[in-house]
Amino acid sequence: MDQPFSLFRILTALAVGCVVIGCGSSATSPDTSSDSGALAVPTESTSKESHSPLGDGQSPSSTSGTTRAQDEVWEDADGNRFIGRVPYDVFFDQPLAVAANGQFIPREIADTKGAPAESPGAQQPAATHDSGTAVESSATDSWASVLPAGVLDTEIKAARNFLNQKLQSVGSYNSSVAIIPMRAATVAVLAGIAIEHSEDISWKDDAGFIRDLAARMNEATLQRGANDQRRLLALFEDLTDTLSRSRPSGLEEPDPETSLAEVAEMRLVMMRIEESEQLLRTEISESSFAAKQQQVQHEASLLAGLMSAMTTEGYGFADDPEFLGHATGVIEAAQAIRDATQSGSYEDFERQLSRISTTCQDCHRAYKNN
Repeated sequence: MDQPFSLFRILTALAVGCVVIGCGSSATSPDTSSDSGALAVPTESTSKESHSPLGDGQSPSSTSGTTRAQDEVWEDADGNRFIGRVPYDVFFDQPLAVAANGQFIPREIADTKGAPAESPGAQQPAATHDSGTAVESSATDSWASVLPAGVLDTEIKAARNFLNQKLQSVGSYNSSVAIIPMRAATVAVLAGIAIEHSEDISWKDDAGFIRDLAARMNEATLQRGANDQRRLLALFEDLTDTLSRSRPSGLEEPDPETSLAEVAEMRLVMMRIEESEQLLRTEISESSFAAKQQQVQHEASLLAGLMSAMTTEGYGFADDPEFLGHATGVIEAAQAIRDATQSGSYEDFERQLSRISTTCQDCHRAYKNN
């Protein structure tokens, strides 16, 4: 009887210790997708989290006076934030980022409180953890972590095929004049990312030319009719030849200092992000989840990559903690969706897709009409 009794005492002591120091919440990280503060790292345990009551449109004051779950994130009437009954400010800004040595955290959104964040493609110093051990941070590996080269290449070629269909005649151009700018902007921003990407892409050496040709398609508001149809078709033919490694002579040399914001309007890139979210919501069901694994991975990776692009310098939000908090939530959830396809968990897929929708709604309320 001594041995079981001793084990019981040890387990009891550990449980009490976790309650005292608040470590119980680390097993199921609170959803901070709409939060400008701490960055939760997506892990298997994170994918099983319950949504914060602040993420479903419920006001903090409406939950005052109620019993709080140990890992519940909430605010009182004075705006003070808590996890359970513990004041939020006793935790590290990045509790899991500090602990998860070796797990990727996009640097441009990790520092949600402090200096302006950097592009995943910008040169970054090595990060350090509390132990003082340096963690290598490759300049271009960040893009590879959120947006694999295969997804980037596939999306650009899908946009090329769409534009090829819509630009061959005035009639087909007129019927798609509202959607063409989004496709062109997607090509431009992805080609810009390809310049900094660490993985091999067949047309990477010409990515700057592809970026600029796509950007020129949106240099003026499109009008129905033959004039813009012919202008876009000429640019598209040069773009297609360049993608095929037959770049026409006489193209203007790309400026290596050009930012993503200069070649792709944020509004248009956000339209493609919204399209990915809608495709995942309407085309993926529990019965088709396994069969459409590749499509899920593609759209989730594109979500993560394009949202990371929106946090780079030039778009105006690289030093905005609230926006970066929203972007963090979308990127984490998109990466968790990719993980869900590997584990085959439709439940995790649904949970993370709901998190993306809620985070986007919160962000739109805060920014879209401002």
